[in-house]
Amino acid sequence: METVYLEMIKFINEGSIFRVLLVLFSFFSFLLLAGVGFLWFKNPELISEILHTLSLKKSPEVIIEPGPQFHQVDLIRGLFSMSLDFNFTEKGANLRFPPYMRTRVEDGLGELLQTIVSSVREVSTENRQIEFDFTNTLVVNPYSANSIFEVIEDVQTNNGVYLVLSFRGKHLKEFEMSVRKLLSRSDSKSVNVRKRK
Repeated sequence: METVYLEMIKFINEGSIFRVLLVLFSFFSFLLLAGVGFLWFKNPELISEILHTLSLKKSPEVIIEPGPQFHQVDLIRGLFSMSLDFNFTEKGANLRFPPYMRTRVEDGLGELLQTIVSSVREVSTENRQIEFDFTNTLVVNPYSANSIFEVIEDVQTNNGVYLVLSFRGKHLKEFEMSVRKLLSRSDSKSVNVRKRK
C-alpha cells in the first residue's frame, strides 16, 4: 500500500496538479455513469421520466376553467320578443314593432313573423287580417327590413291573409318607399300600406 502512496506522491511531484485532477475527474465520471446505468437497468421508467422532465423544462400548465356562458342570442331574442306587442283584435292580429329594430339573424325575427302569419291563416276567414304597426318605430335595420319583405312576398304569393302595414310621419320614409315599390311589382291586393296621422 505504501508503494501506491509513494507512486501518487511521485506523480504529483513530477507533473502538474492538472493531470491529477483530470484522472480524478475521469474516475468519478466513470463511477457516476456506471451508477446511472445500473439505475437505468433496474428501473428504466424512473430514469426516462427524469430525462423527459429535464429535457422539456416546460412551464407549469395553466388550467383555465370555463366560466359561466352567457347565451347572448337567447337574451337578445327574449328582449326583442318582449318589446314586440302582439295581440289579437276583432279583425285578426296586431303586431306593434319596437322603436329600434336592430335585429340580427340569430334573433329569429323572420321565423317569428312567419309563425304569426301561419297562425293567423289557421283562424276563421273573418279574422285573417294582420297589422304590422310601425307608427312608433324610428329605425329598421337591413336584416329586419328583409325579414318583413319576405313576409310580404309570402302573403302576396299565398294569399289567405290580409296584411296591413301602418306608418306615421317621416321616420321610416325610405323603408316605406321600399315597401310600396315591392307592392307595386305584384297584382296581389292582399297587402296594403296605411298612413296614420
